[in-house]
Amino acid sequence: MKKINFSSHFFRRLKRCSPKVQKKFWEILHVFEADFFDNRLKTHKLKGSLKNYWSFTVDYSHRAIFSFQKDDSVLFHDIGSHKIYE
Repeated sequence: MKKINFSSHFFRRLKRCSPKVQKKFWEILHVFEADFFDNRLKTHKLKGSLKNYWSFTVDYSHRAIFSFQKDDSVLFHDIGSHKIYE
């Protein structure tokens, strides 16, 4: 299992999400830890200005943005609606 890290920005954004979304994120994180590309996550590489990042679905309208680091860890950068950086 790879080490998972969170940016301070990620935690600030997560606190702004509803308690329901926060709970769902922590639940789905267990799925992510077991298999980054589990079909339930819909993990995909982002494009354009976010081409160095990946995303997975938290719920219908929220996604978590992360990157794979050189030390084989994962760093979560942001969470929010699918319009985070559009």
